[in-house]
Amino acid sequence: MTSQLIKNHEDGFKKRQRIYPDLFDLENWRKSESYALIKKYCNKNDSIMEVGTLTGHHILLLAQEEYWGKLVGIDFVKDAIDWANEKKEELGLDNKNIIFNNSDFLKLCFHESDRYSKIILFDVIEHVSNLELFLNKVISILNKNGEVLILVPKGREYFDPCHINFYPDEDCLRNLLQLYFEVIETYEVEHNNKIFARCKLKNE
Repeated sequence: MTSQLIKNHEDGFKKRQRIYPDLFDLENWRKSESYALIKKYCNKNDSIMEVGTLTGHHILLLAQEEYWGKLVGIDFVKDAIDWANEKKEELGLDNKNIIFNNSDFLKLCFHESDRYSKIILFDVIEHVSNLELFLNKVISILNKNGEVLILVPKGREYFDPCHINFYPDEDCLRNLLQLYFEVIETYEVEHNNKIFARCKLKNE
């Protein structure tokens, strides 16, 4: 992750704080389509990692709803992770099995036994310069029977200087993911103009 890209994300977070206060309202996220997708495919005993968690809203909501497996959110924007940790304390969730990690996912070292049953990549892979390295790292920490949940903007309608990969339709996303995973399903989330994919490890 280049220092300029990290700065772009940090600047984007500060802009959200100034202009879009609703984005920091957990109750808005509770009603979101992204959270509905997570709840649809995650079980309450799953060990869940969200890469690119930003303010950790999905993780915090899962903890509030008694998802009791390990819940981990990773993001390299320090202000966002600080907000998540402050919100965790404010909500009285310190006794839950929640970890927010201010790190670059690709630079993290994982123990051989550190595996997850669900890995969430929502609005993430459009930002990743080395998808091969990134997705192979995801594979390395996914349980044998685990799943990866992916959500990306459809096309180029989302103007964001941090977006470097674009997915005009389901086929484009599916063709990429099939290089690394067995793709269970893909479909368009029409209301917010995004594409969802659910994947698992390939059978060797």
